[in-house]
Amino acid sequence: GRALATGSGHRFTDVPARSPHAKAIGQLAAAGIVAGGPGALPASSFGPRQHVSRAQMATLVARTVTYVRGAALPKGGNVFADDAGSTHQAAINRLAEAGIVQGRWPGLYAPRAPVRRSAMASFLQRTMDVLVAAGTTTPPG
Repeated sequence: GRALATGSGHRFTDVPARSPHAKAIGQLAAAGIVAGGPGALPASSFGPRQHVSRAQMATLVARTVTYVRGAALPKGGNVFADDAGSTHQAAINRLAEAGIVQGRWPGLYAPRAPVRRSAMASFLQRTMDVLVAAGTTTPPG
């Protein structure tokens, strides 16, 4: 895997330097994992108080896996009927193919729904399983 840069290198206008999240946001932006301008916000804004949708989460996780592995996950087929036309559809399909995301109902992903902390834990655990299986990282111990 690849470590994140130690310096932030990127500042969003709506993330104060004193924020406890400023360094992490800057590092992830420098790595290309997060970007500004979600929704109607300008590209110079991060939207730190906004919630993350399931579709946005899929893109964040897919970018993280690509960064760590140095390569994107294989493309997946069109798994869900309700993500058509979404800018996040390719990421959702890649993660579904890898077994990281599942639908909320048969054939439906609910891309606009917010991500619950419990679901995020499952997404992250399955992501770690994919990275360990690929030999990208090893579990502690």
